[in-house]
Amino acid sequence: MQMQEDNFKRGSISHWEKDWAGKKAAFSLTKPVDDWNYFDVFRAEYLEKMLLSDKNILCLECGCGTASTSVYFASKGVKTIMLDASISALKIASENFSNHNLKGEFVNGNMECLPFADDKFDLVMSFGVLEHFENMSLAIKEMVRILKPDGIFFAAVSPKKYSIQLAGNLINTLMRFIYNLKHLRFRDAFLNSYPAAPGFYENSFSSAQYVKVMEKCGLKNVKLSGSRPFPSLNILPSMFKIYIVFMKMLKPLHLLFEMHTSKFTELWGVEWSIIGAKK
Repeated sequence: MQMQEDNFKRGSISHWEKDWAGKKAAFSLTKPVDDWNYFDVFRAEYLEKMLLSDKNILCLECGCGTASTSVYFASKGVKTIMLDASISALKIASENFSNHNLKGEFVNGNMECLPFADDKFDLVMSFGVLEHFENMSLAIKEMVRILKPDGIFFAAVSPKKYSIQLAGNLINTLMRFIYNLKHLRFRDAFLNSYPAAPGFYENSFSSAQYVKVMEKCGLKNVKLSGSRPFPSLNILPSMFKIYIVFMKMLKPLHLLFEMHTSKFTELWGVEWSIIGAKK
């Protein structure tokens, strides 16, 4: 994803490029490699039921990163275009498509000046992107501009807020502490076990602020709800399998959580899901 430097407090496009350059394509539709992979597939299945009554649509994912949701949509026959400011991210997205024998279009571009005509897309979506904007209006206006009238806007955001992820961070800290002690890294155990602060900006806008901005940018029927009731854990691969089995056992409750809108779900959920339609 790309944004003007004065719209960004910490980090830059070069930061995102460096971050993605060190990663590899590992997403799987059938065998999740970690909890993020599991949740991405769960969410894509949920969004398919909610958004894809007609598969004959044109979809854009902004700030696509791994493009996991687009991989799932493409596997269902949806024509997908992926945009990101990071060349390395687009490379990973392309590899994820190739690994699933799928085709898609990959565009290096700026969310604040999208290289597409007005009224082009049936669905425009982003995941974990808008919280990195200090002023998200420019990007949202562009996303709305390229939507067809009554086209669907969907965004998942993870702003700085209280959520179940705080408990996850405590678990992650404890796991790092035990790991460092086991390997006799006493200094790291006591000084470096807590997760480091991210090197990029995250806004702390309230749910009401998100909804208000989106309505001002040309969306109607905007609805926000809590999403992802389970925290992300940095644990050993063998333990990931146990965690994923645990989440699968609670899938019915997870579905209820995603479908229910309340202050509790807004507070508890790691993310917020926001959906609206172009006026």
